Amino acid sequence: MVKILNLVLYSDNNKSYIKMYNILRNYNNFNNIKTYFYKYDNTINNDIEFVDDIIKIKGEETMIPGILDKTIIALKSVENIIVDYDYVIRTNISSIVNFKLLIEELEKNPITYYGGTHVMNLCWLDIPFGIVDNKHFNTPFASGTNIILSKKGYKLLIDNSHFLDRTIIDDVSIGILFKKLNTCFNHIPNKFVSVPIILNNLNEYKNLLEKKNIVYRNHNGNRKIDVLQMNILTELLMSNS
Repeated sequence: MVKILNLVLYSDNNKSYIKMYNILRNYNNFNNIKTYFYKYDNTINNDIEFVDDIIKIKGEETMIPGILDKTIIALKSVENIIVDYDYVIRTNISSIVNFKLLIEELEKNPITYYGGTHVMNLCWLDIPFGIVDNKHFNTPFASGTNIILSKKGYKLLIDNSHFLDRTIIDDVSIGILFKKLNTCFNHIPNKFVSVPIILNNLNEYKNLLEKKNIVYRNHNGNRKIDVLQMNILTELLMSNS
């Protein structure tokens, strides 16, 4: 069976994120999945420390280049155990992965180097995220909600991480690098959903799960609602596993 090392982008500077962490650490309890949550922490004595299921990295949280930097540091920090896994994935604290379906998909359609369930083709400007001109337009990239790397893709990224553009948001920068490296890109289509506001309508949650998505992104502008919905979704997923 496919084994996955799951790295979850995390910050504890928001009470809702802490609640999401507690939900996901309870949910991500699979024999063939190893999950670490990674975050900046300026109180640690060393540059990086493993505390239970959290990778603490010395530094302050920033969007650019902070998310990209801490992602690469977290990836490098697990280099000694990646040999035991088939894939490493990068998700974030408000995304739920249906690992059963992801593993079934990867067994049928292996990812050669790099891919994801939510793939976009860069065709817009976004000044705050470092996309200030059109020179990288037509670059496909896996959204940070679910970046999937095979062991070959992981090594390629780590070996070439010094070429990453640190002025651009992390998931786009990673996509740009893989495009420059001319690697195979894999898209798992129609397996990603942005969870709408459902609140307490249990039947709507069940209908959503029946569509058999792999990634459920919770980001509707109200983090308290996101927490509520993540709790319900994970409980349903666990009861059906």
